[in-house]
Amino acid sequence: MPRPTPSHVLLSLCLLFAAAIAQAEDNAIPADEPIEQQQLAFFEEHVRPLLIEHCYECHSSEGEKLQGGLALDTKVGWATGGDSGPAIVPGQPDESPLLEALRYESYEMPPKGKLPDGQIALIEKWIAMGAPDPRTGDSPSANAAKRASDIDWEQAREFWSFQPPQRHELPEVANHEWPRDAIDRFILASLEAASLQPGPEADRATLLRRATYDLIGLPPTPAEIDAFCNDLSPEAFQRVVDRLLSSPHFGERWGRHWLDVARFAESTGGGRSLLYEKAWRYRDYVIEAFNDDKPFDRFIVEQIAGDLLPYDDYRRGREQLVATGFLALGPSNYELQDKDQLRADVVDEQIDTVGRAFLGMTLGCARCHDHKFDPVPTTDYYALAGIFRSTRTVIDANVSSWVESPLPLAPEQQQVHDKHNAALAKLDNEIAAAESLHSELASQVSIITMDDGEAVLSGTWQTSNSVKPFVGESYSYASGKGSQAVYEFVVPTAGQYDVRVAYTPHENRSSNTAYTISHVDGITTAHVDQTSLPSIGNTYTSLGQFNFSPDQPATVLVSTEGARGTVVADAVQLIHVDDEDETLARLTEVESRMATLKTEQAKLEKAAPPAPPQAIAVKEHEECGDYQVCIRGDIRNLGDDVPRGFLTVATLGDSPGIAADSSGRLELAHWIASAENPLTARVTANRVWQHLFGEGLVRTVDNFGLMGQRPSHPELLDYLAIRLVDHGWSMKSLIREIMLSRTYQLSSRATAESMSADPDNRLLAHQNRRRLDAEAIRDSMLCLSGELDFTPGGNTVRDGTKSEYGYTFDETRRSVYLPVFRNQLHDLFAVFDFPDPNLSLGRRNISTLATQSLFLLNSDFALDRSKLAAQRLLAREDLDDEQRLTWLYRLALGRAPTPEETQLALGFLSKFDEAEQSDGDSQPDVRRLEEWDNPVIPGQLTRRKMLSTAACGFGSLALAGLCKEAQAAEANSPSFAGPLSVKPTHFAPLAKRVIFIFMQGGPSAVDTFDYKPALEKHHGEKLEFRDARKMAKTGMTGAETVMKSLWKFKQYGDSGHYVSELFPEIAKQVDRLCFLHSMHTDGVAHGPSTLFLHTGAMNLIRPSMGSWVTYGLGTENQNLPGFITINPSAGNGGPRNYSNAFLPTDYQGTAIGRAGQPSGEVNIQHITNSRLPSAVQQKQFTLLQEMNRRQIESATDQDELSAVMNSFELAYRMQRHAPELMDISGETAATEAMYGIDEKETADFGRQCLLARRMAEAGVRYIQINYGDNTSNPRWDQHSKIHEHSIHAKATDKPVAGLIADMHARGLLEDTLVWWGGEFGRNPFSQGNDGRDHNPKGFTHFLCGGGVKSGFSYGATDEFGHEAAENRIHMHDLHATVLHLLGLDHERLTYRHAGRDFRLTDVHGNVVHDKPAKEKEKQPTHADVSYGPYKMDVLDFWQAEGEGPRPLLVYIHGGGWTGGDKKRAYNSFKPYLDKGISYAAVNYRLSGEAPLPAPVHDAARAIQFLRSKADEWNIDKNRIALTGGSAGACTSMWILLHDDLADPDSEDPVERESTRVSGAAVAAGQTSIDPKVIEEWLGPKVLEHRMINLAVGEPTMAGALENYDQHRDLYVEFSPYNHLDGDDPPLLMTYGNDMTLPSKNAGHGIHHPVYGVKMKEKADAAGHECHLLIKGVSESDKYESPDDFLMSILLAP
Repeated sequence: MPRPTPSHVLLSLCLLFAAAIAQAEDNAIPADEPIEQQQLAFFEEHVRPLLIEHCYECHSSEGEKLQGGLALDTKVGWATGGDSGPAIVPGQPDESPLLEALRYESYEMPPKGKLPDGQIALIEKWIAMGAPDPRTGDSPSANAAKRASDIDWEQAREFWSFQPPQRHELPEVANHEWPRDAIDRFILASLEAASLQPGPEADRATLLRRATYDLIGLPPTPAEIDAFCNDLSPEAFQRVVDRLLSSPHFGERWGRHWLDVARFAESTGGGRSLLYEKAWRYRDYVIEAFNDDKPFDRFIVEQIAGDLLPYDDYRRGREQLVATGFLALGPSNYELQDKDQLRADVVDEQIDTVGRAFLGMTLGCARCHDHKFDPVPTTDYYALAGIFRSTRTVIDANVSSWVESPLPLAPEQQQVHDKHNAALAKLDNEIAAAESLHSELASQVSIITMDDGEAVLSGTWQTSNSVKPFVGESYSYASGKGSQAVYEFVVPTAGQYDVRVAYTPHENRSSNTAYTISHVDGITTAHVDQTSLPSIGNTYTSLGQFNFSPDQPATVLVSTEGARGTVVADAVQLIHVDDEDETLARLTEVESRMATLKTEQAKLEKAAPPAPPQAIAVKEHEECGDYQVCIRGDIRNLGDDVPRGFLTVATLGDSPGIAADSSGRLELAHWIASAENPLTARVTANRVWQHLFGEGLVRTVDNFGLMGQRPSHPELLDYLAIRLVDHGWSMKSLIREIMLSRTYQLSSRATAESMSADPDNRLLAHQNRRRLDAEAIRDSMLCLSGELDFTPGGNTVRDGTKSEYGYTFDETRRSVYLPVFRNQLHDLFAVFDFPDPNLSLGRRNISTLATQSLFLLNSDFALDRSKLAAQRLLAREDLDDEQRLTWLYRLALGRAPTPEETQLALGFLSKFDEAEQSDGDSQPDVRRLEEWDNPVIPGQLTRRKMLSTAACGFGSLALAGLCKEAQAAEANSPSFAGPLSVKPTHFAPLAKRVIFIFMQGGPSAVDTFDYKPALEKHHGEKLEFRDARKMAKTGMTGAETVMKSLWKFKQYGDSGHYVSELFPEIAKQVDRLCFLHSMHTDGVAHGPSTLFLHTGAMNLIRPSMGSWVTYGLGTENQNLPGFITINPSAGNGGPRNYSNAFLPTDYQGTAIGRAGQPSGEVNIQHITNSRLPSAVQQKQFTLLQEMNRRQIESATDQDELSAVMNSFELAYRMQRHAPELMDISGETAATEAMYGIDEKETADFGRQCLLARRMAEAGVRYIQINYGDNTSNPRWDQHSKIHEHSIHAKATDKPVAGLIADMHARGLLEDTLVWWGGEFGRNPFSQGNDGRDHNPKGFTHFLCGGGVKSGFSYGATDEFGHEAAENRIHMHDLHATVLHLLGLDHERLTYRHAGRDFRLTDVHGNVVHDKPAKEKEKQPTHADVSYGPYKMDVLDFWQAEGEGPRPLLVYIHGGGWTGGDKKRAYNSFKPYLDKGISYAAVNYRLSGEAPLPAPVHDAARAIQFLRSKADEWNIDKNRIALTGGSAGACTSMWILLHDDLADPDSEDPVERESTRVSGAAVAAGQTSIDPKVIEEWLGPKVLEHRMINLAVGEPTMAGALENYDQHRDLYVEFSPYNHLDGDDPPLLMTYGNDMTLPSKNAGHGIHHPVYGVKMKEKADAAGHECHLLIKGVSESDKYESPDDFLMSILLAP
């Protein structure tokens, strides 16, 4: 029976409750009837304790959150039930979902393990007696269920944004001279109320630059600056504004603002990321709408319901239809196979976008539950969902598509089309009539037809349907020798038949196709020219008439023998002609008529006028109607019907009715665009204000709900909203009024008073300094280089483009016309905060990053623009250097350089004067530019060469300062290093960093790590698998053919884990791995599942795992990116798999290389500058930073400008550190061999793995290694030829194993989590003959290091490996667990976006506690016990929990004591701690001469010291065991001690130095020690006590036997260990390192137990009892391990 994932168990129980809805009356809350005392006692004694222990954690008010809305801590709670209904039906146990879940019949409750049958029987008995329950009180779920109906709408509408805008009186101000208009009055009143005054106005050059960028996104020309500065009239700025508003570039600038909100893109996103080829029409529509000043209310209506509006001009009709692309162009995963889910996701995206764009409301939050903050119940969401479900947006198919509609035509074009269509219609009618008559006549004639699919084909035939007409679904074709098709007929009656053959003519066909007819009279061969049109109905040609008889098969054979071209085999027809001459003649006549008509039809179609242009649009759905609430957003768990409607809280009057046969979009559009709507005009006016001031009056421009910010000037916002409506919703009019206000024209320099009183400038005492956006930066660079192409509109995606992947952006058109792809943006857009086109965003992120500085310093785009700018400079031969510098500044920054800047720049150039003088080159400057692309040789750089080749320096200087007021800034960012600095964790982490090894394509678990013997047993059998292909792309269901693995499996390591022979190297590491065999995920296609693996969502708008990790933790190395992905694939989500989405761009993954690129070539983008030597670039950088420093000194907002300077410094540091990181030449040959770099098959991936280790060492927080290829062929994706798994296993096995081994050896594995896996697995049954299809239902990942249990397996699939069955782990659970290992709580790691808190796991995910994750190690007490000539370097003590003195285990280690040694020892002996046995680890290094072997010496001293700490450390002196390992000194040595050790603190030197022990050790390699030495050192009492010999290895054992014979006087007594009475402790003999059983570890000499047996025989013969700890020999066999055996002694009472 399948078992669901822990992350969904609790919620899935609630889904199960839907079955109880049909019994609503029976399930009503029972009346409170008296409970009999016996029933009450039963509940209190048996039921309540079970509920408290097993259910309250998740289903009561005591829990952190109420899972599934179900409360079990009150009677009302279970009677009301969760989201889907009651949990218990009193008196009916079998009808109660709670009991079904407890039985694990379909779901698992509780998820940690099924209750014993006896406890389940108690619950069953309680329900059968009527579920008597004395508990009272409301349940949280009941309260939540009443919320929607209990909303006080009048009170809700008292919130400011739901109130209609009011006409306020203009406020009184003290300074009557300052305001120019109403806007200024509102601003000044607020300032005066705060005892502030407005700052000075901007200078004219600054004001012009500001206005020009604001309105057209371009810099003013020097001529425009001069003209405005010289025009001193009061109307001068008004004329500037009017000129710019009338410019065609205005729509390009402001249209781009709207495209941010409309999440415009020209690709769908998702795995395949299809191209929206006609999306450009919507972009051009938006630009034209702003240029034409289309009333904004009309703009709204057209985008929501333009297809439903009437029009009297075809151009208006086109605009309206194209406008609906707003709804259609969102991100969509069209390959999602669950079409109902796809429809729901598209509707959700439309609701969210409409709500955010027009209303400033986050409506998507109400999909699963009532909005947590705003008065938006779920019923409002599904009222809107009904409208958009009644709209056709998606066309279902295997890979679905979007709607495209023909655009209206001009009247004269429409007339041509109408005439053509009428002629076609006439012909269609005539053909239909002829075909009808043909069918009637044919029914009167005996006709036998056989298509090519029924013929017997041999040879190399292929099928096609490309050339028409043909019979049936296709035709067959072949060429060359040896192919033939045989048609065999049995005629019903004897007689003469006309034989006709069908074929499709083409110029490549055979002109002499041979047909052989076998008939009663013999065999006839006829030849047909298949290049000519068939003579009968353009389909058939007659071969002649022949006699056939029922007694003899009639055959027609067509062959390729002797054919001159391709032979077609289509249908063959036999028509009986004996008795139906007249009918047959008529039939032939009709066929001839049909052929003529079809010929005319073909000619008419060929002469058809051009088809109307198409546009991506929406239209009314064929089925319109209301919808139901999807409980918790589940489309398969439907609740009550909800009539279509609008947002209740914003509907101030009666809601418009919606006709049953319409979607309601037009009504919705008019409601949104109404002046009565309290939100729309405010939201729109606020967006305008933000684009002119950098901040909205409401800063959260997309959220006007309760979690949004309140307006800084609410009366002003009302004024602007009303003014917008009063002036016909004219955007240009509103923009003009704002820009002509004094407020807009203020300087951005703050006064000391305003900085102190209003540091955030909410009162607007000055303008806000603003950074140029990505488009303005690019367009300005192209302006500076003289390349900008001002051609407007049209399709700008290069002809022939089939995919966005690998697209080259080489256009010089304005940036608004650059293609916007969801998975690939222009490099400049990617680094300069271009909005994620998957999201509707009204306010862009503003970041200052080193990657931006690297782009400006080193990218080809910046360097090429700088080169061309240098050309322009050098072409001005009439200018000297100082004049050129001034000209450059005016072009780039709109101002002249300051004297200090001039001095710095000229001083920089003067350093090259001497080189220029010695160069002696008299060639023109233009010739110098030809050397641009050649590396510059240090020492040969002249001043003029510097000007030409280092113009990038000036370009970087100028372009880095491309701000509207000549400075770059980052809002609210006091320090560049802040976002990525190390952040505190939520709790103590077990891992510090992650290396994720992504196996793209889906490795087959049953062929790699999930051994399934049942596959071999049932190989070839057809078996039913539950929902085997329900999610698969083929949609096939039914029995499937079991396919065994091609590879043998074998057990490895102490863990005994099975690994297939595909991975012999990883197999050696199994004892370090933690296998997760019960993984399952959402989605079955590569794209959705890959996105889900990386982002936790399939809808493309979520941050990636690495981005979340760096957001939560920062990074350990500020000189490198915090998140790096090596060679990522461009397909299956592409950059979305390492995108920051709506997180700040600081957390964007840095891609190094691309899939398929040799890893030796990969590097961080723009990290190097190939055109300048580093020494020259250092000088350039110094100049740039000095100029930045001087800007900072003169600025009031120093923190913002410091962030820019810091970004350049970090970029420069990255240039120095990253190349060193990527250079593996310093690695040893042995290290490279470990990773397989010395082998062809493994070199590339081995280099990736080695780079990952180096990055982990350097402190990169999240590293992803990608074993992928491309979009069409993910490497592990063997739908056929599963044997090719061996290719990919060979390429990755050694590198991965090498990474693990190397990380372990360097101590990095302790705090680095290594994670291996793919997006899903593969089925255990065959696809085709030799492949396996995708399987998301059960597959394997493994973890290693970083706080996970080693040598461990968790979860299991069913016996075939088809479905996760035990301890299921959903991908959300794995995400939560990885974050947990890093010290992050997945429920607390949130980011507020669009009015809600997002997280990686959304509302899902359970940490897999106490399974793969192990507890944080206890920290030991450290002590230095060095003394005399002897040095014991380390003694660490771990104290066990427990009452009373605890037994103690002491581990003696020889040699260097490393963190890894300590960790291994700790891991080995942690079971003792868990059992309450304390543990001490001792490291010795002997310095001086010791009379005894070091182990014995240290044993004595360690015991002395530990016994002295007995009281302080809670040690039982009488239960101390000693063991050791490694260094060939004291492996597996145990001594149990008496209570007669000397006191190390004694004043008596004998007592202090002498240690009497109850036994001594004869260690490995030291078996010939003179007993007298032992006696002298340990004291005379040694012979009174038992001695134990512990030996490892053949030589040692042999020595031990020899020692036994030679020194029997020391072995005089062997006492039994089966008692602990009296004074004699037991003595043990053990074999094996670290107490491992002999059968599990043959590497430590224990393959020679025969010596132990011989020793026992000798002891027995001597009458001495000796017990051996050897599997199969001793009585210790009853214990699972030596650990259990030895602990049983230490823990004995």
